[in-house]
Amino acid sequence: MDTFAATEPGRVKTFIGGIPELPATVVGLGAHGGRATLPVTWDPAPPGAFDRAGVATLTGVARVLDGTALPATARVQVTEPGQANAALADGASVTATFTESGYSPAGLRNGVTAEKAWSNWRSGTQNPSETITVTLAGRPTSARPDRAVVTATAGDPYATVHIARERGAKRTTWLVTVTSEDGSRTRAYRVEIARR
Repeated sequence: MDTFAATEPGRVKTFIGGIPELPATVVGLGAHGGRATLPVTWDPAPPGAFDRAGVATLTGVARVLDGTALPATARVQVTEPGQANAALADGASVTATFTESGYSPAGLRNGVTAEKAWSNWRSGTQNPSETITVTLAGRPTSARPDRAVVTATAGDPYATVHIARERGAKRTTWLVTVTSEDGSRTRAYRVEIARR
């Protein structure tokens, strides 16, 4: 039998402006070398705790089976967020149902935003709609998919983009919905990030 008097600090990571997923347990340390997993309740993070890179220390209370309360801490490493444009990866491709002569949909993925990359203009009768399909090479990956952030920008500056995170039992996906200005057209894209 051992008497628990302290806890090991929990360790988590987040990005600047992110919200860390704090551990539900910490390791209790006994006076005679015993160790036990203890449930913990965390105090709210102070305002601005994750606004700059560094380490933020949060406090909480761990509970021993007999009801004893032990102070607990979590060290949160705050880093610059990473960003990757999956459309620029080798093997990604872009196709369109119609392209104006002299342009190529491949220009939509070359990373150059200062040029007109693709056009569906044609004289005379216009097509009622055009479809651009971006095929990514494999799936986007992250060391921590549960902490990844998905962003999307519509090519039409008047379109509305909505991103909703969906958490499943084994995977986290995002549903990106793009709606035209007048609401007559909506496209939905599901994004799943695999663990690296």
